[in-house]
Amino acid sequence: MPRPRSHRFLRGRPAIDAGFLVGVVALVLVGALSYLSTRRLQNEGDWVAHTYEVLGHLDRIEIQTRVLEHGSDPATVTELATIRDLTADNAVEQARLDTLTRLIDGPPGPILTIIGEMQAQERQLLGERIAKAANVERLNTVIIVFSTILATTLMGVALALLHRDLEARRRTEMALQDSETKHRLLMEQAADAIIIVDSDAVCVDANARATDIIGRPKAEFMGMPLSGFLRGDDPKRPAGLPMLRYGQVTTGEFWIVRPDDSRVPVEVRATLLDDGRVQIIARDISERKEVDRLKGEFVSMVSHELRTPLTSIRGALGLLASGRLEESVEKRQRMIDLAAANTDRLIRLINNILDVERINSNAPTFEQARCDVRDLVEQVVETITPLADKAGIAVHWSAPSIAVWADADRMAQTLTNLVDNAVKFSPAGSNVIVEVTADDTFATFSVRDEGRGIPADKLESVFDRFQQVDASDSRDKGGSGLGLAISRGIVQQHGGRMWVESVLGEGTTFRFTIPLAVVRNTPAPGVSTAPLVLVCDDDVDLLVVLRATLEQRGYRVMTASLGKDAMQRFDGTPANAVIVDTHLPDVSGLQIIRHVRATSPSTKTILYTGAYLEPDERDFARATGTSVMTKAAANPGQVADEIDRLLQQTLLTQSATA
Repeated sequence: MPRPRSHRFLRGRPAIDAGFLVGVVALVLVGALSYLSTRRLQNEGDWVAHTYEVLGHLDRIEIQTRVLEHGSDPATVTELATIRDLTADNAVEQARLDTLTRLIDGPPGPILTIIGEMQAQERQLLGERIAKAANVERLNTVIIVFSTILATTLMGVALALLHRDLEARRRTEMALQDSETKHRLLMEQAADAIIIVDSDAVCVDANARATDIIGRPKAEFMGMPLSGFLRGDDPKRPAGLPMLRYGQVTTGEFWIVRPDDSRVPVEVRATLLDDGRVQIIARDISERKEVDRLKGEFVSMVSHELRTPLTSIRGALGLLASGRLEESVEKRQRMIDLAAANTDRLIRLINNILDVERINSNAPTFEQARCDVRDLVEQVVETITPLADKAGIAVHWSAPSIAVWADADRMAQTLTNLVDNAVKFSPAGSNVIVEVTADDTFATFSVRDEGRGIPADKLESVFDRFQQVDASDSRDKGGSGLGLAISRGIVQQHGGRMWVESVLGEGTTFRFTIPLAVVRNTPAPGVSTAPLVLVCDDDVDLLVVLRATLEQRGYRVMTASLGKDAMQRFDGTPANAVIVDTHLPDVSGLQIIRHVRATSPSTKTILYTGAYLEPDERDFARATGTSVMTKAAANPGQVADEIDRLLQQTLLTQSATA
């Protein structure tokens, strides 16, 4: 069923217009009803006044007739004329006036009779008109009350419509403001540069990322034409963006030229907005360009490094397979050695590539433990010495007998790579010096040669993958350009750092640091600097063995066979680490750990137990960071190794935050 036309009429207009329309209708309706009722009341009042006036004239004629005993007085004639005019619409009264006019000169009796009839008629009309006026007045009151109620209702509807419209507009404005805020927030947090330009390609807005890529404050390039910093392949010519002219969505690669003339490659996507402006999203593709460059270098390097040894292996094996070397044992052995050497070269290349990927993914497979520095250096120098002797280079070394917390194999790999590079790039008759020094936290390894040196602008880039100081080095000296990248990655994963110092023509020194193992030397009398370990177990023999093992490692040890004694001793002298059994004669080992954690959160805890742990006990150990070791699987030496590991973590954390 179709809606009334009035509803469709109102529905098609905004609420505020409908509200004003209803308000106007209410005012017009009230005004019209009030006007009509007032006019009607006034009209009835005029008729009442008219009747009173006629009666007044009749009363004067009656008085004059009674006084003069006739009606021919001029005043009476005038009164009659006035009454005739007032009752011109009443035929009965006009007829009586005609009769009265004929009798005016006669005796007063007939005159007074007619006047009496006329007075009676007018009084009857007066009563009717007064009653009618009263009815009109009551009706007028009802109309006024009704119209007031109607007007109030309509005005209420109008106000409701106005309120709804204003509320809708307020919500719309708030939604718009919220949308603008979110848009601005998203724009500012975008990882890409966002630039808004007008139809003349002049910048009118931009986000924070745009200022970073363009290299200018926002206020500086607002109002600047896009061609002021955006370039195509030719850095001297401004980039042409056809979408600014034709409204197309366009993507392409361009260059942003900074004030210092440095260039940033960007991928641009431009979109025409509804208001005629253009939104330009510029993504920094420097990393992608660098990856493409490295990919190309990697393919080139791998092609060379794979093809060269494979060619040698194929040639050597081909000669062996042909049988032409059967008569010469020496040449046959030489081909076998050549194939084996090139096979080793391929294996090293593959291992280097795998090492780089593992280090870059932060997933190294290091097995860190106490590593003696002197033994490490001596082992590496002994390995390199034959190569150095063949090149006519003397390798000298000095290292104290100290321990670092490291993977011994990885440390040997790193140091071997540095010493091997020093030998390769040193002239015959020169020296390579390997030294180790230490402070309170780190051991510093240095490898110094007397070679040609490294230019200052390449002191950092030599640690990049596939990098050589001279492109000819890869052909003359060999190598994949991965060794230094791997070495620095290994050092950084151990919590140290690697750098290089060089003077052209004098030589180069590579240095790296590795954290020392926890100092466990026996303290001087009266001095307590070694870490303190509290051991609590009801097995007295095990306590003796654990004490001896830990003291041999340089720790101070407190023991207790009862849980309450252990907590009392810990409260008196907080330990760096606590080893407890689960089941004790008086309290649970978990209760001791809970007490230790509440008292000293930094204390390391080990649960060394021979019993099976319930799931809730394992959850507790995991939540408190407690190491769980079983007596069946771990001997006292392994427990001491775990103490080493835990306290080494504490040392590294303190060094990092210092």
